[in-house]
Amino acid sequence: ADISMRFLLVIACLLTFTAPARGQKPGISFRKDIVPILANSCVKCHSGNKPKGGLDLTTHKGLLMGGDSGQVLLPGKPDESLLIQLVSGQDEDRIMPAQGPRLTSQQVTALTAWIESGAAWEPGIVIQGLRQAELAPRRPAIPAATRLTQNPVDLFLLAADPTLAFDRQVPDHLFARRVYLDILGLLPPAEELRAFVSNRSGDKRELLVIELLSRNKEYTEHWLTLWNDILRNAYIGTGYIDGGRTPITDWLYQALYNNMPYDRFVHELLDPSPQSGGFIRGIIWRGVVNASQQREMQAAQNISQVFLGTNLKCASCHDSFVNHWKLKDAYGLAAIFAEGELAIHNCNKPTGETAAVQFIYPELGEIDGSLPRAQRLRQLADIMVKPENGRLTRTIVNRLWAQLMGRGIVEPVDDMDQLPFNQDLLDWLAVDLADHDYDLKHTIKQIVTSHAYQLPSVGAAAPDETDFVFAGPIVRRMSAEQFVDAVNSLTRTWPVTPAIKLPPVSRPSAEGQHAIALKTSWIWDKATAKQTDTGGTVYFRKHIVLQEGFERVLVAASCDNGFILYVNGHKVVQSDEWNRPQAADLTALVKPGDNLIAIHGYNFPDPVTRKGLNVKGANAAGLIANLAIGYRTETDGQLRWESIGTDASWSWSRETVEKWQLPTFDDSGWTAAAIIGTPADGPWKIAQPLLSAIIRTAEGKTTLGLTRTSLVNDDQLTRTLGRPNREQVLTRRSSIATTLQAIELTNGTTLDTALKAGAAYWQGRGIESTEQLIRQIYTEALCRPPGKQELEVASRLFVGSDQQQAIEDLLWIITMLPEFQLVY
Repeated sequence: ADISMRFLLVIACLLTFTAPARGQKPGISFRKDIVPILANSCVKCHSGNKPKGGLDLTTHKGLLMGGDSGQVLLPGKPDESLLIQLVSGQDEDRIMPAQGPRLTSQQVTALTAWIESGAAWEPGIVIQGLRQAELAPRRPAIPAATRLTQNPVDLFLLAADPTLAFDRQVPDHLFARRVYLDILGLLPPAEELRAFVSNRSGDKRELLVIELLSRNKEYTEHWLTLWNDILRNAYIGTGYIDGGRTPITDWLYQALYNNMPYDRFVHELLDPSPQSGGFIRGIIWRGVVNASQQREMQAAQNISQVFLGTNLKCASCHDSFVNHWKLKDAYGLAAIFAEGELAIHNCNKPTGETAAVQFIYPELGEIDGSLPRAQRLRQLADIMVKPENGRLTRTIVNRLWAQLMGRGIVEPVDDMDQLPFNQDLLDWLAVDLADHDYDLKHTIKQIVTSHAYQLPSVGAAAPDETDFVFAGPIVRRMSAEQFVDAVNSLTRTWPVTPAIKLPPVSRPSAEGQHAIALKTSWIWDKATAKQTDTGGTVYFRKHIVLQEGFERVLVAASCDNGFILYVNGHKVVQSDEWNRPQAADLTALVKPGDNLIAIHGYNFPDPVTRKGLNVKGANAAGLIANLAIGYRTETDGQLRWESIGTDASWSWSRETVEKWQLPTFDDSGWTAAAIIGTPADGPWKIAQPLLSAIIRTAEGKTTLGLTRTSLVNDDQLTRTLGRPNREQVLTRRSSIATTLQAIELTNGTTLDTALKAGAAYWQGRGIESTEQLIRQIYTEALCRPPGKQELEVASRLFVGSDQQQAIEDLLWIITMLPEFQLVY
């Protein structure tokens, strides 16, 4: 009986939300049927400060008040309503609309039925005309610099609102936290935070931004999340099994890592190589598919949304109700992607017509429909990135502004025909991007070095706010990936292996500071290991003497089939996939003078780890590792790299002995290793992946070569926190918390497991006092020490309790704080 009652209540609620408004006839939808008529045909003239005929049709109040001719609408009396008389042509001298096409008989019938049913107007709706933003670029003059700032971002904002108090800057620790999360997606490491806060130079904030933008690995693996969402690129999911969908991960990773100019980025997605073709390829949906979801139409919808900030989804089925696009516009764009003629469907019913190939902004250029598809795509790509297409640059700088400031200059970010809160700022950022060779990092730097970005954060605007005024960055929730990375950083529970094989990267910096070269060989216990090895375990050791003044020490290694690497007795990295070299930053674990690198390598089943190949007969075996030691040169201040690799100077033993990985172990009886090949030799051919792994680590400083959440498949926690399945384009994730998220954060096993491991890690640190432990955890998590009351409350957790459980409780409390979960 209880279940039946709950079911009835649910049905009652559903009926409440779906019932027509009081007095409104079933079948007439105010939003779907009436709003488009008023928006497309009426409010262009009957709105604004001086509406024609004194009639304002943007609000219900204005409609009922009427205009210079008196009332235009009498609810319940369509025949006596002037509005119906004018739109139906009863007076040939006063037919409305006065400009543009007349209303169709279906539209007049809809208006008549709506008025007859009472002319209900949904609360809060204000009808705006279908604004079409300017297409061409526009270069506004930069306002004069002030005593406080010369950044054009600030100057345009000040010109619009002179009351902005740019002298109210967030303190250093909050700025560092904000900019680390925004550029790298990570919390600042405690030692880097201390160095920044203690720095007294006046330009330290700009220098920090420049330094963070140079960390190509961490930058790439943060922004990969945004672009995976936008380009609906996933590692697993719908379409990959049956070949109906292709990933673009390798291309996208390399494009972000190399900071590919945005015009080239767009061009390569529209005129694709095999590596970048997955975006416009779309998804082959199983079963019966609506014509508006054909692959050609998916491509048209996606490129217009992503690159032009406009919605063609409605126009893919019928003339749009929400903007000015028509069915023929959507089909014209879709026809560019078609292999043959594309039949037009209206609401999934064939019209008998075929689409004429054209770009949705024909003034930018024509596309020859008689050409093969590949050549049409090249013409499309050329037109899209024309300098005359200001829509392309406005759309991307608006997305960057929204990502960094919490709200776009234009909202929604996928409707660039809406009025921006600062047209000059939007236009200038767009032309500035083009002026700087479409360098997205330049635009990011321009925004985050502004005083506007450094203002204290403010709350989000109300959803129905129509007159937005900029007052500072809007508080945002961390993305699922940022939150999990922050937890992993605090608890030291980083995943070891990504879900994807990271593509090779070889981009040296402009200064040449990452000119790392391999100086290494494959080794094993005998020279014939590639042909005749019988597997098992081999232990390797090498003493490395570091000179005073080294700044970075990195390592990349691989072993067929797996290895565990230790530095001075500390386990650093482990892998069971020889074709995915692992790299790590060893700087914090080494010292001037003697250091020990110890590697447990195994092929075939290993007696300790129980891992490896379980096969019979000969199987290639080998270990390869390369250390890179960076010294700062006195002449130009750049890093000079020296490499030390595996070679005959390494010693080995197959005997399992205790504490063999410690520097104090006596290895005088061990045997010199045998060289079995170069990095480029088969069967491994691993030179480029090995070099790429170490370069990525050189250009990042905070993750010790471990795996970011953006590189692993989704799980219950990340899905609950908003990570999408990426079957549809998603240009912005919701920042509104849900009950399901609260349940997962309080009861989910993923977070619970990480916090337990984190408690064990912090307990094992051997920190002298409870107070010192609490202070260190607070600083790592919140970028500040605890306050007096916080310290007192946290200390009570440890009174009469198991220390590890107390630490776990403290970690959970801190990760649940809004201060931890928000970018503010």
